[in-house]
Amino acid sequence: MGMTRPPVHENNVAPAVARAEFARNCLRLTRSWGTLMTGGGKDTMGRRRKACGVDAPIVPALEVGGRSELRAFGELEDQVMRFLWRRHGRPATVRDVHAALNQRTPLAYTTVMTVLDRLWRKGLVQRELQGRAYEYTPVRSQAEHTAALMHEVLARSADRRAALAHFVERMKKKDEAELIQLTQESAHRRKK
Repeated sequence: MGMTRPPVHENNVAPAVARAEFARNCLRLTRSWGTLMTGGGKDTMGRRRKACGVDAPIVPALEVGGRSELRAFGELEDQVMRFLWRRHGRPATVRDVHAALNQRTPLAYTTVMTVLDRLWRKGLVQRELQGRAYEYTPVRSQAEHTAALMHEVLARSADRRAALAHFVERMKKKDEAELIQLTQESAHRRKK
C-alpha cells in the first residue's frame, strides 16, 4: 500500500488540509510497521515524524515503562526557558533568545536553535512559523512547570506522607503560612 505526498502548488507548499491528512496516514502506516519503540531509548518517533513531514511536537507521556518523562532542565535549557518565561507569553525567535543569552556567555546560534528544537520535541515549548523563522512560547508557565516537577517527585516517593512532612519541615514560616492559606482556599473551592 503506497502513499504519495499531497500535490505541490506554486509556492511549493501543499494545502494545510492535504498536508495534515497525509501526515496522519503516514504516521498511522509507520506505526503499523512497528517503528514506534517505547523505552528503547531510540528516537524512532522522531524519524517517523521526519519521514512523514510532520511538524508537530511530541508531548512526552507522563509515564513510560514505569518511569516519568518529566525531567529537570539542563543548564542551557534552563536559561532558555527562563528567558521565554520572562516574556510572559510573547513569542521569541531563535535570534531573540540567542541575542539575550549571548550577552552572558558566547553561544553559537545553532546551539540555541538546537536547544529550542529539543525543548519543542519534548513538548515544553510550542512554535509557530512566522515568515521564515519559528517563534517559540512556553507550553506552561514557570509556576505550572515547577508544580508538575513537585508532583512528579512526590509521586515517586514510597512514603508520600513522610516526604511531605520533610518538605514542610524545611519551609520558611512565610512559605508555610502561604501553603496553609492556599490549602484552605483550595478546600473552599472544592466545596462549591
